[in-house]
Amino acid sequence: MEKRHFQRYRLWLPARIDAGAGQVQLAVGHDLSKGGVSLVTAERLEVGVEVTVTFALPPDGAVERSVRARIVRVEPNEDDPEGFWPFRVSVEFLVEDATVDELLREHPNLVEGRRDTSDGES
Repeated sequence: MEKRHFQRYRLWLPARIDAGAGQVQLAVGHDLSKGGVSLVTAERLEVGVEVTVTFALPPDGAVERSVRARIVRVEPNEDDPEGFWPFRVSVEFLVEDATVDELLREHPNLVEGRRDTSDGES
């Protein structure tokens, strides 16, 4: 049963997750909606932590968009368990933000769709 409130979009964007106190890590964002995004990361993050997620927009990554979010789920990345991105992190955006609308409008290769429907309602 689909629990999500927003249309999901498959898009791959380089991202940074800033958890404050100097804790910044690189990530790759995908499966974006107006309510949140799924990312893959190199290091585990804690559920409940408020973060700033900054996306670099194609084609060259020179344009960035940031949005405040909260980590709602962290799990092993079964697609890359021993690789560079061993964790999947789901975040919910804290406010409806024009930044997400900009991402959806500006991304040149946006494809509607879902990876799966079993991981919550982001």
